[in-house]
Amino acid sequence: MKKIILSVAACLVLLSGCGSTPKTVEIDNVAVYEDYRATLTDAEYFTADDGGQMIRVYVEYTNNGADGLYMLESFIVKAFQNDTELANRTDINDDEKSVTLIQEVKDGQTIVGSYVFELTDSGLVEVRLCTPTADEELLAMREYSDD
Repeated sequence: MKKIILSVAACLVLLSGCGSTPKTVEIDNVAVYEDYRATLTDAEYFTADDGGQMIRVYVEYTNNGADGLYMLESFIVKAFQNDTELANRTDINDDEKSVTLIQEVKDGQTIVGSYVFELTDSGLVEVRLCTPTADEELLAMREYSDD
């Protein structure tokens, strides 16, 4: 009986990836994968030059490994509103707050980077940190609202 329960629990964890809404797994705002750690911190809402409504989500990233790696390579970051994935508008070439995503980090160094997503309405935004693997296992999540 214990094996059946553990098998069912393992399946539920695997099904709760970035592409689906987790229903049975308690997730906080801190993701740990291999030697890497990312924490969803603050967010700010703003209007882009083209008039679109945006959210900038800040992520504190630490690489505890000796080998350098970019924050952008360590985790998949996605945002959702009303169960619909938001367009990622992060511009690592033109945005000083996002350029840290391509800064090499190693030996316990911590940096803060940001991701920008285009909002579809004024509703709650759910941001997810997932493994950088094909199955995109959900590691951390945080909700943001503009109030």
